[in-house]
Amino acid sequence: MPDKRYFLIGVIIVVLLGLGIIGFLFFKSRTVSNAFVGNLSRLEGSSIFVNGKYKIEEDAYLPEGEIIEAKIVITSETKFKRIALNIPSEEELKKTGGRFMVDDLKKETNDVDFEVFKKDAGESSPISLEVKSKSNIWGKSKFEAREIIYRLAVFP
Repeated sequence: MPDKRYFLIGVIIVVLLGLGIIGFLFFKSRTVSNAFVGNLSRLEGSSIFVNGKYKIEEDAYLPEGEIIEAKIVITSETKFKRIALNIPSEEELKKTGGRFMVDDLKKETNDVDFEVFKKDAGESSPISLEVKSKSNIWGKSKFEAREIIYRLAVFP
C-alpha cells in the first residue's frame, strides 16, 4: 500500500511541475504592450481615435504589422502631457537650407487637461500621440488611457 501512495504522490508532483513549466513558458512568450503610438484620427465625446501601432518595448515604437485604429477612452484619471515643438521661422530655415532636425527643436512640455487637448486637436494637425494604459492592451482596439503624451508643431 505505501508503494502505491508514494507512486501516486510522485505522479502528482510531476504533473504539477509540468503544468507549472507549461504555464510559465506560455506567459513568458505572450506579447505584452502597455502603450499605443500613432496619430490622432478624430474625437468623439470622451473618446479619441488613434491610427497607429502597439508599443511593445521602450524603444520599439513601430513594431511590424499594419496600422490599426484604436478607440481610446478618456477617464477622469487620464493625464495629458503636451509637448509643443517650436518650428523654426522662415529666416532661420533660410540659414539651414530649409532643413531642421526635430530632436534639435525647442520643446515646451506642459501638463494639460482634456479641454486643452481638444482645443489643440481642433487647431493643429497632425498630432502624434503615445497612449499609456495600466494593463496589457495587446490586440485590443478599445482601452482606457492612463496617460496621453502628445506632440504638436507650433509655428512662429
